[in-house]
Amino acid sequence: PTVFFVGLLPPIIFNSGYHVHKRHFFSNFGAIGAFAMVGTLISTLVVGLSLYGLSSWGLIAPADLELSECLTFGALISATDPVSTLAVFSELQVEPNLFYLVFGESVINDAVGVVLFNTFSKFVGYNHGASTILIAVADFLVIFLGSVVCGYVMGCVAGLGSKLVHFGSEAKEVEMAAYALVLYLPYFVAESVEMSGIVATLFAGIATRHYAHTNLESESQQRAKFIFKMAAYVTETAVFLALGLSVFRFDYFRSYHSGLILASVLLCFAARACNVYPLSWALNRARKEQDGKIEMNMQHMMWFSGLRGAVAFACAQVFPDANGHREVFLITTMMIVLLTVFTMGCGTVPVLRALDIATGVDEDDFEAPPPSKFTQAMLE
Repeated sequence: PTVFFVGLLPPIIFNSGYHVHKRHFFSNFGAIGAFAMVGTLISTLVVGLSLYGLSSWGLIAPADLELSECLTFGALISATDPVSTLAVFSELQVEPNLFYLVFGESVINDAVGVVLFNTFSKFVGYNHGASTILIAVADFLVIFLGSVVCGYVMGCVAGLGSKLVHFGSEAKEVEMAAYALVLYLPYFVAESVEMSGIVATLFAGIATRHYAHTNLESESQQRAKFIFKMAAYVTETAVFLALGLSVFRFDYFRSYHSGLILASVLLCFAARACNVYPLSWALNRARKEQDGKIEMNMQHMMWFSGLRGAVAFACAQVFPDANGHREVFLITTMMIVLLTVFTMGCGTVPVLRALDIATGVDEDDFEAPPPSKFTQAMLE
């Protein structure tokens, strides 16, 4: 399990932040933040509370699930990973607003989901009352905001270092090796002060691209992009290989509960709907005309893009086992990831056509809505 979090997840998360297209990302930052933070919390509560109710009433097995366990599972399974969908979006050049709503949500949603997972998992196996909720909320806010600051500072340090230190034309390999340290350094620094390494790594990626990338020569910039993309591709492939091979571990199937898996799948779809449609309605009412509305076909596509993947599976590997239910939730997570990747991933192109969503749009020529004053400050 440590290999997943320490070795494999940081390059995936860092690459997502590093390759954010600032203009489109920050133009939709309000909507992205709402879907990623509020939406993930809604999804966590819908899945967690519903599973706890079904288990308490004896409608699914195991019938002795704790509320904290159900909320912990709700948090990990709310982390979306629409890799295949985004690959199709990129290949078909889908409208950038839709692309960055899905991409931006998945990037920040992973970080929020991991923090929620870590927060709720602390209460598994312990007695808890109403005060637990307040403690969990305070813990989440402190860890998330502290991790954002930590990641941002690490990105600024990378920018300062790349500006002050010049390796020369004969030491490009040393320069890239030093620059590549930022893949893992934010994670270790954040974890050492008991913050979230995943959140810190994400915002370190965004800050590094903004402050450090421009200090490199053009050749080094291309090398850095290649290194980060390759590292993310290799590690994500390793995660899915581990997922595929885990299917053949027959000892897992003693923890197989078809009722729990079916209920979890249906609740994931329902929670996604409770996330996307109400928030889209609220955002459309708040958005100005020039900002552009989130049209209904875009909302349907966002709902369909809620695949689960590497982050959910990695969290399931370290699910708290105080009550002996780790393998139950691990096999459930595996089934949900495989189902969503194969069915929803393969169905992306037909759904895009059925919803009549524009494709073949050049991202650089597409006029993004004007960002708010806050996001404009971030761009500058």
